[in-house]
Amino acid sequence: MNNPKRYDVVMINGNDVVPYAKRDWIMPIGENNVPNLKQMDKRWVNAWEGTAEYAVPYLWGTFGIVYRSDLIKDKITSWMQFYQPQEAWRGKMMVVDIHRLGLGLALKGLGHSINTDDPNAVNEAIALLNKQRPYVQTYGYFKTNAESGIVSGETWIGQAWNGDALLLQKRNPAIHYVLPKEGGEIWMDYMVVSKHTKYPELAYEFINYLSEASNSAKARLALEFATPNIEARKLLPKAMLDNKIIYPSEKDLQNSEMVKNISPRIQRKMVEAWSLLKR
Repeated sequence: MNNPKRYDVVMINGNDVVPYAKRDWIMPIGENNVPNLKQMDKRWVNAWEGTAEYAVPYLWGTFGIVYRSDLIKDKITSWMQFYQPQEAWRGKMMVVDIHRLGLGLALKGLGHSINTDDPNAVNEAIALLNKQRPYVQTYGYFKTNAESGIVSGETWIGQAWNGDALLLQKRNPAIHYVLPKEGGEIWMDYMVVSKHTKYPELAYEFINYLSEASNSAKARLALEFATPNIEARKLLPKAMLDNKIIYPSEKDLQNSEMVKNISPRIQRKMVEAWSLLKR
């Protein structure tokens, strides 16, 4: 957290909640401070061990492959199609610039866990990425506006969060999102209160306000991600609840994983490999 004394309420990824708490950066929450926490699906409240005491779920989603179906005729179903690209895709690919995802989803394609601590498995993923490298246009992120490379056709295939893919799809219906058969990443954004806030009661009140069913539903409608709020789901149109990009099947979620802590040795190995890959 960059200069935590500047903030009252912070939005962080689920994997960061416990490390932030251990560093004494955030305050405990609980239903006493945020009564609307009881409206949240326990699956997401407890998705990472130790999060329930310090964080309130906001939105969740998946991370997979996005591609132009008018430019790529084959149906994309697997990470190995992405990491072993066709010749026609040379210079037309975007790989997300996050080492835990870029490498982690190569691990998924190879049949390993995104959170493996096996150095041999990580070596396999590094080798796969090095072979893919000549085909990559950029390591980065897709814009979701009209200038996005995948909207214009400058980029044919890449990696994206499901809600961003839906925003892109509105700009060009030929853009498709897929959660590959091996599964992808499941992520969850949480709201936490900074330990340095001068207004803890107001911070709790604000989080409780955002967690009201009507406001959780509005966030879902605005940002194209799934709400963890059980009561908010009752306010959403059936078509949105049936949208498999937003609410994947249990089978897809079963194959997918949340990014969790790995050993410092493997973490360092991944960071070093990623730095070399982008040179």
